[in-house]
Amino acid sequence: MPTDYATKGIWFIRHGERMGNAGFATSDPATIPLTNLEHSQANDLSNYLNIEPSWIITSPFIRTIQTAVPTVKRFHPVTQQV
Repeated sequence: MPTDYATKGIWFIRHGERMGNAGFATSDPATIPLTNLEHSQANDLSNYLNIEPSWIITSPFIRTIQTAVPTVKRFHPVTQQV
C-alpha cells in the first residue's frame, strides 16, 4: 500500500459586503453584487495568496463569482467551477 500522500488543503473564503448589506435595494439574492469596498478586498485577497490553487469553486451567486475573479485572473489558467 502506498504511503506517499500529498497533503492538500481546502480554503473556504466567504464573499464580503454585498450591496444589500450596504443599504441598497435588492430583489433577487442570486444577483446581488459586491460593493466597491469588497471588490477592493477581493483584489487584496488575491495578492495575499502565495499558494496557487488547484481549483476555485464558487456558487452561482454573482457576489461569489466576483470575489473569485481576481484570484482566477492572477493564477490563470486555474480550474474554475461554478
